[in-house]
Amino acid sequence: MARNFSVKLRNTGRKTPKPVLLLVAEGRNVTETLYFRQFQKQHASYMIKIIAPGSVTDPKGMLEKLETYWLRNGMDFTKGDRGFVVLDLDCDDRKAKLIKELETSSKVAQFVISNPCFEVWFLLHYKYTTHVYLNGAEVLRDLRSFIPDYEKNKDITGLLSDKTEFALQNAEKLAEHYDKLGYKWPSNKENPRTDVPIILAAINSFK
Repeated sequence: MARNFSVKLRNTGRKTPKPVLLLVAEGRNVTETLYFRQFQKQHASYMIKIIAPGSVTDPKGMLEKLETYWLRNGMDFTKGDRGFVVLDLDCDDRKAKLIKELETSSKVAQFVISNPCFEVWFLLHYKYTTHVYLNGAEVLRDLRSFIPDYEKNKDITGLLSDKTEFALQNAEKLAEHYDKLGYKWPSNKENPRTDVPIILAAINSFK
């Protein structure tokens, strides 16, 4: 779809602008924002920018939000900039099909999906599981066996920081499990699963 944008030069006057990791997450809660903001360190060699999508929660609308910001601010993949749409699959194969179509057509964004919800990533800090969850509420109940007072919009980054490597191993193990079964991600057959390690890998590449 053709769009007309007035493109602004990013970091005008600076010889070596920092690469930007641009995220748009679902607007229903700030769980994802709280988690990813911890990686924006003072004097870091990169910047993390999180877009608030407002009431927009559908994959197409979120992608359009990211692409609009990307083009208006002169972001450039060849300069190290990266764009990610972070959202829950919600056990919805129709959403999975739409995401595949959108990601194929986009030149700037990658979808980072969790099924059923983002909290799968938190749960993997505590255990590996292939238990099929009927919805996000079941994931939260399981997570509360480790963090009893967990609620969405609660900052638990301090509880997770020393368990990240374990979570990465578990996420990779899950992906390999579904690959052996012949599933094609994203798909509701892959439940639970999360792409959050993709963003962590991007952050590490900036370092």
